[in-house]
Amino acid sequence: MINIIKKYLKIYDELTKTYSIRILSCAVTFSIILMIIPLMMIVNIILDRIGINTNMTYTYQMNGLLPSIIFIINLFWTTSTLMVTFNQIGDTIYHSVDKRSYIKMRIKSFLTFMLLILFIIGIFCFIVVIDYFISNAKISSVKYLLMIFEFIGEFVSIWLIIGFIYKKLIPVKIKLKYTLSTSLIITLIWYFLTNVVFPIIEWWIIDNYIEIYQTYAYVFLLLYYLYIMSYVFICGIIFHYFLYLKKNKKESFSK
Repeated sequence: MINIIKKYLKIYDELTKTYSIRILSCAVTFSIILMIIPLMMIVNIILDRIGINTNMTYTYQMNGLLPSIIFIINLFWTTSTLMVTFNQIGDTIYHSVDKRSYIKMRIKSFLTFMLLILFIIGIFCFIVVIDYFISNAKISSVKYLLMIFEFIGEFVSIWLIIGFIYKKLIPVKIKLKYTLSTSLIITLIWYFLTNVVFPIIEWWIIDNYIEIYQTYAYVFLLLYYLYIMSYVFICGIIFHYFLYLKKNKKESFSK
């Protein structure tokens, strides 16, 4: 067991020297920051249209043609920028740069991201429905069963989303089972960091920074969280490349 840990620590050290994961993570974090506001707006608009109250503290109304055009351009540019960044990271790691038309790449990235948004909204609706039944369940066993069902639904959804993104951004043909196995590991790490490690970090940051920076401490916390999650996600791409392409050269990776 100790030898296995040493082996993977050595691999990690080699990969971090080969690829500038910190720089790549910063690029992804910046792209996410750019799209947060327009993304929250479009999600709020869609959920409002289907009758779900998100309890968001702001409202957005597209009064007039010009604000609507600006909003659409901003949404298109920021969401496609994130997917383009992912594609460029995949090209950099796999040393296989696909020839892509810039406009087509932007459009394809935007449509792919919108598909993910629709899937995420479906997950959100699923959680809202399950939470409704949990809050109205009178039998404890039924309530716990619904909570387990909700957790499994969330976990599987995140697992599939990560696998879908990996499949789209990696510029070589890889079997789906390899992509899903890597995304499963990343999902487990994501859950562990989000539910175990990060609450401790949150407590430490808020306790030490809130008196000086006030509410800006939460901004710092959000940036740190996005950076760590981006770092883990990119590590998944790199380990995917190392484990499945470097060590299995004789195995066919075609679909």
